[in-house]
Amino acid sequence: MSHTSLTASSDLPSLASDIQSGARTRPIVVVVARAAGGYRFDVNHIVDELGEYCDIFTVEDSATASQLSELTGQNLMAPEGIAAVWGAVSLGDDGLRFSFAPQTETANGVFRATGRIVGEARTMAYRSGLFDQPSESAVAVRGVVSQMFAGSAVIRPHDGQHGAVVPQLLSVLEETTFPGVPISWYLSVGQEVSGTWDPQSRNFTLDRSVWTVKDLVEAYPYQSVTLGMFTAVDRQTGRIAIHPSLPMEVSRSEISSNNRDLVKGLFSEGDIVRVRVYRNAQGETRLRLDDIDDSEVALPAPVLVEGGQPWLEQEHNAMLEQMLKQFEDEPHHDDELRVAMNDLLAKLGVSADLDALMDSIIAQATDDAGDSGDSGESGDSGGSGESGDPGVSDPFGASEGPRPIPGAGGIVRTTAGAHTTTLVSPKQASLDAFALKRMRGELAAAVAVRDRIQAQYGELLTELANAKEVVDLMRKQRADLQAKLSEARKDTARLSQQTSTIASRRERFDSDAEWLREEIRRTWLAIFKPADRATHNIETEMWEFGPHFVNTFIALDAGEQRKALRVIVNVVSRRNARENVYHEHALRTGDSVSAPELRRPNGDACWRVHLEKGVSQAKRLHYWRRKDGYFELARIADHDVYEA
Repeated sequence: MSHTSLTASSDLPSLASDIQSGARTRPIVVVVARAAGGYRFDVNHIVDELGEYCDIFTVEDSATASQLSELTGQNLMAPEGIAAVWGAVSLGDDGLRFSFAPQTETANGVFRATGRIVGEARTMAYRSGLFDQPSESAVAVRGVVSQMFAGSAVIRPHDGQHGAVVPQLLSVLEETTFPGVPISWYLSVGQEVSGTWDPQSRNFTLDRSVWTVKDLVEAYPYQSVTLGMFTAVDRQTGRIAIHPSLPMEVSRSEISSNNRDLVKGLFSEGDIVRVRVYRNAQGETRLRLDDIDDSEVALPAPVLVEGGQPWLEQEHNAMLEQMLKQFEDEPHHDDELRVAMNDLLAKLGVSADLDALMDSIIAQATDDAGDSGDSGESGDSGGSGESGDPGVSDPFGASEGPRPIPGAGGIVRTTAGAHTTTLVSPKQASLDAFALKRMRGELAAAVAVRDRIQAQYGELLTELANAKEVVDLMRKQRADLQAKLSEARKDTARLSQQTSTIASRRERFDSDAEWLREEIRRTWLAIFKPADRATHNIETEMWEFGPHFVNTFIALDAGEQRKALRVIVNVVSRRNARENVYHEHALRTGDSVSAPELRRPNGDACWRVHLEKGVSQAKRLHYWRRKDGYFELARIADHDVYEA
């Protein structure tokens, strides 16, 4: 366990140097006692929970705290009961967090304040990679999700696993599993999970998948489509994660074919989209959005935790879908073109071998000629057959095998297969000549059919190229519609802000105090992201209105009210105490620096924080820091007002 109690004679410069060093590998926790003595935190619990992977220091006297404040450049003196956590710079986390214990001596107050410090330090240690290798005493645990909260979940191990080694309840933090991904996307109450409990660090790590590019390609072969989430957007690039552990950069050209498009104009961080996995000309595995058809089926998103559901679901955009449906339902020439193409392709599929088609026609013509010969022979006693030239040559030119030899009273016909000759009567020769003439006509017709089909095929190739241009145009139009939709969303948000104001919402509530509390809550939701609300939580902090506060707020104009709401949220959430967002100090009874601070007989201190700077009679927020742990908002007054 690493715990050092600091005094004025300690080596404070060494600690300050470690805090300011870029090579620090472990988080540092400093807990300062209150002036009256004693800590507002359960120091033993902090040491027990964090001592294995954090350097913990406690300061019991104000002289030491003042000296350390000067060396670090951080005010560790005000207010009383402060605790500070610095992350490990060399491992990627140089953040500084402040926490203040609630001004109450109840066990619950101490427990909550201590838990806040432990959570912040544990998150910093996780981000720094200090939990990547569990100790030798770590054990595998299986259990069920019993409760879900914003940013965390409670796991109840199965019977027989808890006891001296494994606690009865284990906590899973969103920030230490998949930072930036809501925990409700991959965990749900009743879900079976597994993980590792490390008694040495007192940390529970959920078993979860971590992907490489190889894992991505195995799950989603090239050209397959699935869902991804934008984790960052810029003008010309974005980052999309199919798996949270593998965000991949995507260029503007992989998103839209319109050179004028900006990625941040089409999409926002957190948008869920369909993406294609592909390999570019350089052999790199990449993602793209610009060539996905609506008819393509997207494969389910990955499952992040055993027993869970795919972490992403398709975001349905009703407005865009309706616009595209109207566009697609309009009659277009290319629909008729598709019908014609299908008909022709069907024809070509049946008669792709044009020579076979002509053979079929010639065979049919031969059959027809035989039928005509029979009828001619039965209905004609000689006629034109006898008046014709008895020596008729083959209209197709010389044939293979022996040539015909004239004989007495007729023509000699050679049978190529047997190489024998037979005499043919002049009448039969005339019929054969007629049949061959008819076959020649049928053959000419077949050639004409072939030429016509080939001409149509060439025309359709041209129309197909035009159709591809139409498809490209439709894709560009869709990208333009997405950009317009994005602008429409922004316009809607701006219009909503214009039509719904602080003053207009006042009439919705039964009392002014109820209205003002809701405005403070709305401002809190706007200022803090979901992941930060647990740290700066106005719903769990203790605060209330003084008797004059609501009326002094109502007297402000709209701009002053908006400023006041932001200051109020930062004060009652204790963010201002941690990060010094606004300058604040104790309120005195007059404008002299020697005037005494304004206090109540029971010791409650009145403080003021500025709402405005650089204007005459700049507004100030006055509030009481009460001994029972409450913030009591007193009034909003001008600079020269010195009363609560």
